[in-house]
Amino acid sequence: MTSSQEISPGLVVQRFTPPLSLRDFKLIAFDMDSTLINIECVDEIADAVGRKSQVAAITEATMRGEIADFKESLRQRVALLKGVPVSAMQEILEKRLQLNPGAAELVSACKAAGMKVLLVSGGFTFFSDRVRDRLGIDFTRANILEVQDDLLTGKMIDQAWGDICDGAEKRKMLLLTCGELGIEPSQTIAVGDGANDLPMMGMAGLSVAYHAKPKVREQAMVAINTGGLDRLLEVVTAYVPDKAAALDLSVLDELVGNDATKFRKFALLFLSSLEDVLKQVDEACDQGDMATLAAMGHRAKSTAMNIGAAEFSHQCLQLEQTAKARDTAAAIAIGSSLRPMFLGIRAAIEQRLAT
Repeated sequence: MTSSQEISPGLVVQRFTPPLSLRDFKLIAFDMDSTLINIECVDEIADAVGRKSQVAAITEATMRGEIADFKESLRQRVALLKGVPVSAMQEILEKRLQLNPGAAELVSACKAAGMKVLLVSGGFTFFSDRVRDRLGIDFTRANILEVQDDLLTGKMIDQAWGDICDGAEKRKMLLLTCGELGIEPSQTIAVGDGANDLPMMGMAGLSVAYHAKPKVREQAMVAINTGGLDRLLEVVTAYVPDKAAALDLSVLDELVGNDATKFRKFALLFLSSLEDVLKQVDEACDQGDMATLAAMGHRAKSTAMNIGAAEFSHQCLQLEQTAKARDTAAAIAIGSSLRPMFLGIRAAIEQRLAT
């Protein structure tokens, strides 16, 4: 396929013929602001000092590619943040920042396929570190805001790799990570929305624009214009774990006395119950809600055992224990692993019900 084609509403592909498989890739790289998360952090910080419209206008022009020098653009915007208290950033983190729809599901599917995950951001470590922990991301690169007396100075701190993570640095980090993993750039997926994402997207085997600026949509191999990040799984098929290893349906057969009608009824009931649990787990992972993760792990472990999903049940037990121990990063990583396992369980049950 060379010309672009809308394969379903709001999902456009060009220069390849879908579907591909996640198993063909080893690394996925994400931009953060307006890609993995719902906000432009620099704009929201500026809101604390009444300068959001001024900063947002520069951000928008930069992301559209109308301002070529990203580094200078960012320096100008950060200078306008002088005097913002760290507490204002914490409030943004707690009350405004959310993962974009489908982010947790896509990252989970990639990790289930054995892929590593890279976050490269022209934003700030104050936020990217939290997103990394929520999603269990393997590699990150972002900018550090200078702080004195709990106030932003309007400057950034140079790091060992350089001063600012711009488009060239995103490309460099993608290549460095490929080298560390011993893979080729053709084995990577890069996802972004702005002009500064194009250098890394141009190196990747598959480039994905998410609710992106026109210039980015035009150059990307996949453009997700409506819906969540997990719409990529309509183009790149997810890895479904070995169904035989994931499920022993003889457990449910024994529970219902080998009654086919009861088997169908209870199997569908169990699937519905687990789906409800996973929705709450996804939301709790987004919010870092350990109490809900512990409760959902406890609820799901016995349900899973009743349908013979011993491995899934064990993961739910691990989720309950790590969440109770307040090990946020581990609990979120376990919670994110449940959905791809559930896909294997559901596929096996649906196959059984179809016979």
